[in-house]
Amino acid sequence: MMAVRQSACIRIDSNLMLFWAVATLILLVVRLWTPHMQPVSQTGRNYIVGGALVGMLPGVLLGYAEMIIGSVIGAFLGLIAWRLTPKGSESRVNTLKTACEVGLPAVVTMSMIGLTLLGFIGH
Repeated sequence: MMAVRQSACIRIDSNLMLFWAVATLILLVVRLWTPHMQPVSQTGRNYIVGGALVGMLPGVLLGYAEMIIGSVIGAFLGLIAWRLTPKGSESRVNTLKTACEVGLPAVVTMSMIGLTLLGFIGH
């Protein structure tokens, strides 16, 4: 996102860049302070990240806030969809912890990607 901004291909407000930098730092600190993360299967991660991506895409067409909300809803629905699969229902990981450990980084990442896409579409 920073490279695209510096290339002058798109305009991204400095306050938005600061907001997403702080969000990334918060995720990094939480990740470092978590003593032991529960293992989540790769399939579960794919469902959650895929849901965040699919939720972000329509939001890009609607606007900035809708993009973030769509990404959150998509990640949550991806988590639910994974939990309804046979392997997801057998998994012993806590649903709320999984949402925080996998869903929040997915939402932040997809929102930053969507912000870059918004810059290209608006340009």
